[in-house]
Amino acid sequence: MRGLAIGKTKNRSCGTEIMVLDLTLEQDLRILLQLLRSESKRIALVFISPPCGTASKARERPIKTSLLFGQKQPEPLRTSGKPDQKDMLSGLDKVKTELANQLYEAVTAIVLECDKLGIWVLVENPRNSLYWDTSFAQRYIQAIETFWIDFHNCAHGGQRDKLTRLWSNRSWGKTLELFCDKRHSHASWKPRIVNGRLSFPTAEEAAYPWLFCERVVHLVEQLAVENGCQVHQNLHEQVKAKHLTNFQRYVFDALPRSSTLKPLVAEFGRYFTLAVNPQNPGFPESILKKLPKGSKIVSRQLLPWENFRVEMADKVELESWLDKGADGPEQDQKAVVELCRYGIPSEPHEFVQRALTAGHPKDLMGQVSQLLQDTISSNFHRPPHECV
Repeated sequence: MRGLAIGKTKNRSCGTEIMVLDLTLEQDLRILLQLLRSESKRIALVFISPPCGTASKARERPIKTSLLFGQKQPEPLRTSGKPDQKDMLSGLDKVKTELANQLYEAVTAIVLECDKLGIWVLVENPRNSLYWDTSFAQRYIQAIETFWIDFHNCAHGGQRDKLTRLWSNRSWGKTLELFCDKRHSHASWKPRIVNGRLSFPTAEEAAYPWLFCERVVHLVEQLAVENGCQVHQNLHEQVKAKHLTNFQRYVFDALPRSSTLKPLVAEFGRYFTLAVNPQNPGFPESILKKLPKGSKIVSRQLLPWENFRVEMADKVELESWLDKGADGPEQDQKAVVELCRYGIPSEPHEFVQRALTAGHPKDLMGQVSQLLQDTISSNFHRPPHECV
């Protein structure tokens, strides 16, 4: 699986390749819609995060004059009664709001098209954002069966208890609904001066917590497997699947490296699963320190406590909630358990034994098509004038 990021610029790429499209332009929106149509059978998830600057409720909070350095006090550009835009806006405020509305219109077109194609869509904004009240968002909210997913960023590894909302056209993401358990500290929400400029904590919260991203990725992978996709552990399994387009080039050393190709010997020799408190992200990492070098968390799965108790309690170890005196999942009707699956490398002697069993990469020549084998043999062994 791979991701494709789409944005107006590359300025905030964080090292990720970005397909640059300005969705306020009709021709760019058309390109994206055509891409969705042509690749719909291969797309597992479309995740959309429209900017919320003009729809932010934070604009309603006054800022101390001493922090503004003569700058204009930010003013609300939308209200609950006028979510598309306030009356009598002018200048830069009006331009910002109308550009945001053009993008919101594009988001609506994308969501409706994705749902029509049967693609899972998530749209993200703060829960109290006025975006959800705009006529643009309401068009798809009212047209499609809606599933709301609310969570605090800190419950997914963030620094603050920002309340975020996801709109979804499927129920698949409900396990992401986690709220702060009040057992950890949060960074301040107060604006501060950074390098002589006023910096808002809301800007720092624009990037998703890394743990949240991991959980979304593992959720997508889990759903893909449930719907028939295969996860291969080694090259032999990939070859048998008959879908490896680069395989023949690999056998003949024409493709030296590729992230698509699995190693001949699987990376891990054994696995074990631990059920942990999802709001104690440091604990799964601490387990890694006790495991052999090279061990990794290969998957994360969030499960409601009731589902875990019925389906998994006798199969994996439930780690205690660690905080002394805190209620465990049995006392919390909305508790969620995270299943962390760890991959552990083989011991040296085990790896050698598995390598002997796997054989040499050239042994895979038998999997190459007979036509290609005959062609190569002719090029090496027949006179040049007979090779046409």
